[in-house]
Amino acid sequence: MGYSSVKIIILLCIIQFIVWSSDLRIKQFRTYDEAIGTEFYALDFIGMANAQGYEAEWHNVTTDDGYILTLFRILPSPPFRNITEKTPVIYMAHGLGATADIFILFGRGRSIAYAFADAGYDVWIGNFRGNSYSRRHQTLSPDDEEFWNFSMDEYALTDLPVFLDYVFTATKKSSIKFLGHSLGTTTGLMLLSAKPEYNAKLDTLILLAPVSYWTTHNPARTFISTLTNSLKMIFPKGAYEFHPQAVIIPGIIKHFCTINSFTKDLCYIPYDLILGPSRQFKVENQPEFFCYYPAGISAKVSYHYVQHLNTGKFQRYKHETKDLNLRIYGSEEPPEYNVTNIVTPTIIFHAPNDPLSTADDVEALISKLPSGTLMVYERVDNEEFNHGDFVLANNADELVYSKLLGILSQSQFRR
Repeated sequence: MGYSSVKIIILLCIIQFIVWSSDLRIKQFRTYDEAIGTEFYALDFIGMANAQGYEAEWHNVTTDDGYILTLFRILPSPPFRNITEKTPVIYMAHGLGATADIFILFGRGRSIAYAFADAGYDVWIGNFRGNSYSRRHQTLSPDDEEFWNFSMDEYALTDLPVFLDYVFTATKKSSIKFLGHSLGTTTGLMLLSAKPEYNAKLDTLILLAPVSYWTTHNPARTFISTLTNSLKMIFPKGAYEFHPQAVIIPGIIKHFCTINSFTKDLCYIPYDLILGPSRQFKVENQPEFFCYYPAGISAKVSYHYVQHLNTGKFQRYKHETKDLNLRIYGSEEPPEYNVTNIVTPTIIFHAPNDPLSTADDVEALISKLPSGTLMVYERVDNEEFNHGDFVLANNADELVYSKLLGILSQSQFRR
């Protein structure tokens, strides 16, 4: 790891400490008028959708372990507004540190949830536990350590089934489509592997920048591993909030990243290193974006990803001691997710400029899926397209969304 990377790790740790010590959370409002006089704020999902000309609904679901989670719905655009038994339904799962907002943030023509609503889909988007929409619990407070004691296993095996079952009941559909970006793909693969009965309930699995098997090492992965392992030395259990939705981030973007070319370049290093150099998303021009992202996860979720990176295995969370693993799993090592259980027809989109989901990683996943599974594998036709561009890029609609909707219109995916 180079000297500049060490400096960035130190900078990120300092920022994280400031966030913890200040806890100045971004305020959410329903309308722009309510936000007048507030420098950094976020419209909530309903307010943003309504301002952009869409009709949205807010639903709450409760998990078996007491988390009260938020699920949003975007109704199909006119002339598809009258929902019938033929209206297609899609569930979308967001990436690491995001919320449902990421799928509508940039409005019509650039946001994937609207692309599907405009095509006549009934769109549902869940919010995993711990993000700014899902910070409630029947008995615990976000100030309690135990509230944050969860990994990706809980996202996939507890939150997702509750979200999906609610959608099945609300829409009276026996099967729907599932779309995940980044972390959303990880959890979808985990669910179908560990609870294969959901293969019959999902008629299509759409994976944008899938993250499962980490087969290679690169600077981005070294950076993530070093940062996370440093934090794990201080907080071995990982049960604390990491990267909450806080004022400090857009404040740094607006008041530090724009000082001069040096500070601008410094702000680009973490983004470009982790997601791949972007030619479209200009960090210094986006303080508003950082009012919505990041929006809070458990550090344990990051530990889980780095566990996959370090071992090359797609497996359950490895706890602090072998005895704890033995008590939870019946073995000293966590079991691997059995992706051979996945028989849902699958569509994969891969970005050429993606250090988190490389071509080798995607091919490793495909090689482990059952050979008879209906598979469409699309490489985005732009060498600069990166991991975040699936939800951030100006041309995501042209390069991904329109092509995806075209694939779904083919007879083998029409249900």
